[in-house]
Amino acid sequence: PNGRLDVTKDSDTDYSATTDQRSSAQIIARNGTAGTNNFASISLVNGGGTQAEASINLIETDDYLGDITFKSRTGATTWTEKMRIDASGRLLLGTTTEGDTAADNLTIADSGASGITIRSGTTSTGNIYFSDATSGTGVYDGYIQYSQNTRHLTLGTATLERLRIDSSGRLLLGAG
Repeated sequence: PNGRLDVTKDSDTDYSATTDQRSSAQIIARNGTAGTNNFASISLVNGGGTQAEASINLIETDDYLGDITFKSRTGATTWTEKMRIDASGRLLLGTTTEGDTAADNLTIADSGASGITIRSGTTSTGNIYFSDATSGTGVYDGYIQYSQNTRHLTLGTATLERLRIDSSGRLLLGAG
């Protein structure tokens, strides 16, 4: 054995986000015992006695529902869940508990400082957009934008810049 599993399927079966894909699956990891908290797992192991290990798991949470979790080994006998996509589609990083229902699509937790980094090019912008549309100006109806090039922070509403903090700390209102 060369340590490689190569699974090839020659078919024109298209992926569908809404239909059963089991008959088209190339690999199935199955736990034959159904029930809440039972799981099927794929483990990844690298090395010998001090190996690095990680797993991708499907944990049953209710009839026909399950969460996908990603765990990694954090010591000789300890594992820590790093990420969970729950049955509702919420992404949970560092936690198994979602946030407030008004802001629970992405929850990030840590026992110490926690945060998000948006890294953009030296002449580009980092952006957070607030949208109620899939096209047109509604996709950036409200926004927070940081310009790496001029080092200013902008807040926008109704698609227009309303407030700017420039690189010297001056606050400009109605800047757009």
